[in-house]
Amino acid sequence: MFTGLIRSIGRVRRIQGGGSKSLLTLSHNFKRIPRKGDSIAVNGVCLTVCAADAMNFSAECYYATLAKSNLKNLRSGDRVHMEPALRMGDALDGHFVQGHVNRTVKVLSLKRADGGAVLRMARPEPDDGALIPEGAVALNGVSLTVSALDAASFAVQLIGETLSDSLLGHLRAGDEVNLETDMLLRGRHTAGINENKTARDKNPSGLTKEKLMQWGYV
Repeated sequence: MFTGLIRSIGRVRRIQGGGSKSLLTLSHNFKRIPRKGDSIAVNGVCLTVCAADAMNFSAECYYATLAKSNLKNLRSGDRVHMEPALRMGDALDGHFVQGHVNRTVKVLSLKRADGGAVLRMARPEPDDGALIPEGAVALNGVSLTVSALDAASFAVQLIGETLSDSLLGHLRAGDEVNLETDMLLRGRHTAGINENKTARDKNPSGLTKEKLMQWGYV
């Protein structure tokens, strides 16, 4: 589990393999040296440490992770967001982030104003019901709040601190960004679908006494 607060900006040192599996070696500046088996979110994707030292760690990515995320686009020298997994007693200052990216979305625009910026993204289809105004999302692992939403796009506001502590201010139109929607909202949406399905199963026709009365049959 993560918070969506970036703790380190790392750099891709080496990429081995390709196709359905890649081994990433990345630099870090964590105070605590990662250990084998630790979970670290890289651009919002939860990865398991295979090996590590005071300066670098390695993690494997398989086809499912590569297909859903922008990690497949990484090249040696690229910078990435990093966050180690929450530990007991850590403050939860962002929102609950699993590191399970739903899909990637395209950047439409980044407009700076008054020391901050508005980042607009293409709205995914389907969006699993978890994109709502003021709802939480993680973009490349950064915890953000949806500030605007329409049929084709959604926007988030980036304060100056977010711009200075992350790489989001370097995004350009067309860039591919990892999206994880809020798991609590996804759960509510799924529950709503199940409730509607149960109601349809009990009454497939959708007819009710109220509808029949409205139409003059009762």
